[in-house]
Amino acid sequence: MSKGQRLLVFDWDGTLLDSTAVIVAAAQAATTDLDIEQPSEACIRGIIGLNLADAIARLFPAEDASFCEVFRQSYRARFAEIHQCSPTKLFPEVPSVLGSLVDMGYVLAIATGKARKGFELEAGRTGVERYFRATRCADEAPSKPHPAMLLQLMEELDMEAEQTVMVGDTDYDLEMAERAGVAAVAVSYGAHPRDRLLARAPATCLESLTELPTWLERKHVDG
Repeated sequence: MSKGQRLLVFDWDGTLLDSTAVIVAAAQAATTDLDIEQPSEACIRGIIGLNLADAIARLFPAEDASFCEVFRQSYRARFAEIHQCSPTKLFPEVPSVLGSLVDMGYVLAIATGKARKGFELEAGRTGVERYFRATRCADEAPSKPHPAMLLQLMEELDMEAEQTVMVGDTDYDLEMAERAGVAAVAVSYGAHPRDRLLARAPATCLESLTELPTWLERKHVDG
């Protein structure tokens, strides 16, 4: 990383928020509601990171728009039901890592496949929204891996591509970074398996977010 890189853009689900299991359970419950064949857990994990419309279309490519809308409604209802019983939580290390990064002088932002309403509810509940200078959600820009969210954040925060790093747990995050011309850091504990992430050739693939400040410091020194 060059000494000029100052903007860290984080994905939300699976990177900061431990939500993969709830997303999978809600999708499986929706298939039961509609009495259709249930995709495997691996298939569902594979579409996490996309906006909901694109995720449903990839899970059920033979279905029409009417089906996708019915599935969307069922998924959202099931997600709310499951979330009420088992609320999603931040990965334990997240607040301290974000605080450390701000203390180190980094500007933090969010680029998420979650809609604005859902993101703000979760970010407010977890108490970490104060760390982020700007955020972009799935209903405000084209779905990942389109680079629009990153490009918009860089413009808003007056940052160049060489000043920016994208941190995420899916290859959609990494492809978005590539298409925006920014460096990408993968985390291997989220939705997509490590081999799928490494196929995108990220700058590094971390096993824990706690490794990020040290990696950034080392790259800063190394130039």
